[in-house]
Amino acid sequence: GQYSRYIDNFGNIGFSPSIDFLLPDNVVTLGGQYIYSADHSAEYWYGSYNVPMIDGYNNAWDEHDTRQISNVYLQDRISLFNHHLIITPGAKYYLVDTTCNDVEGYYYKYGGSVSNTYNFWEPSFGISYLANKDLDLYFHYGRVYKVPNISAYYAEIGSHPTPGIVRIKPEDVDSFDTGVRYNTGPLKTSLSYFLRLFHDKFGYYYNGDTGI
Repeated sequence: GQYSRYIDNFGNIGFSPSIDFLLPDNVVTLGGQYIYSADHSAEYWYGSYNVPMIDGYNNAWDEHDTRQISNVYLQDRISLFNHHLIITPGAKYYLVDTTCNDVEGYYYKYGGSVSNTYNFWEPSFGISYLANKDLDLYFHYGRVYKVPNISAYYAEIGSHPTPGIVRIKPEDVDSFDTGVRYNTGPLKTSLSYFLRLFHDKFGYYYNGDTGI
């Protein structure tokens, strides 16, 4: 059509409570987060300015998505030897629930809905040693995850009456950082080494002909 009507409405709501426990030699933090996200995306084509919105007739797509992200974490900051040695272990547990629903349209021969839930742990550990007032040695390790964008779900809808199964895994990276810092008077120096190990990497490619 010569005219189009495009819709993209999205919103998020959530909360992030946390509490600190102040102990003699350490501070323990217990916290969490919940986010609910919803999106409505659609495009309609027509031959005149007043574009109607009729699914199955002139819609390129009409999509409703939701994602719920929940996590809980525990972090400790341990201070020893008159604050010369700082140790920070921690762990975070995630649940990510996603639903993608598309109706029949130009890019979808069949409508349908797909959903899945990811769950994973994100551990972390850090240590810092202040050898003297000028010299600091440190090491940190952590693992973080990235779940796929909603576009990873599109390919499982539309080609068959029964939607497929989302098989893509979350991407994760193990991060290692270590080094030494020396600060005295106007001289501030540091020597550091970092390593990033990626697993289950994914990418995106949009095909303009198929809309996938």
